[in-house]
Amino acid sequence: MEKEFQKIISVNNIFRSFYKRNIINSVSFEVNKGNFFAIKGPNGAGKSTLLRIIVGDLEINKGEIKYYSNSEEVSLKEFLKYSSFAAPYFNLYEEFNLIEMTKLYCQFRSIEFDKSYFENLSEEFLLSNHIQKEIKFYSSGMKQRAKLLLCFYSNSELIILDEPSTNLDLQGIDVLFNKLIEFKNQHKTLILASNEPKELELCDTYYSFY
Repeated sequence: MEKEFQKIISVNNIFRSFYKRNIINSVSFEVNKGNFFAIKGPNGAGKSTLLRIIVGDLEINKGEIKYYSNSEEVSLKEFLKYSSFAAPYFNLYEEFNLIEMTKLYCQFRSIEFDKSYFENLSEEFLLSNHIQKEIKFYSSGMKQRAKLLLCFYSNSELIILDEPSTNLDLQGIDVLFNKLIEFKNQHKTLILASNEPKELELCDTYYSFY
């Protein structure tokens, strides 16, 4: 029997311009449930812009994006309930420590703070010795690992990552890669903007700006 694919997102001929210059120009693709989908292309091509459009942070000038759950079309608001997004340009509250930041994230996502789960994740992301430290004292790599921790904390069915290796050292990259493998083995869905070969090898399908 042929495998049945369930769409999660359908992007249809979208455009986005800045100062009369098209950044996103007639882009179309679909992402299916359980798929690892990569968006790749040179710097400035529009990868981050495209992800920001998908999560509703930017509007499109033309075209449409449809979101689905269990083969039924849903609103962007509903889509965001079962997805999580991490990007280097999204800021943390730097006067908070990691515990406080995670508790605030849980309130925002309407999920319960699980101390044991938090401790396990902070160890996975090499932050267990820094959870009481204010985030303003974190290095750029630690901040990126904190953003990834929050993204994975929600245990979402879909994770959207923009250049997740940014500011990570080799150890941090290994942590991320292992977490992505674990996520893939759970048959969950990933939308990834990246040009990193190691990350792209995990992906099943692609949209390329090249």
